[in-house]
Amino acid sequence: MSTIERITITLTAETAQAVRGAVQAGEYASSSEIILDAFGQQGCLRFDQPGARIEDL
Repeated sequence: MSTIERITITLTAETAQAVRGAVQAGEYASSSEIILDAFGQQGCLRFDQPGARIEDL
């Protein structure tokens, strides 16, 4: 079972509002779910390259 680590990210005001709006509208259960979905759709979330930076993928 994986451990969970909390991290902080910085978003523009517009992006933060869009994230909050999507959660409030029920499109996502949490802001974390939105971030995971966004990385997955962009093909950026790579478990086969631990420690890789997103911009390198």
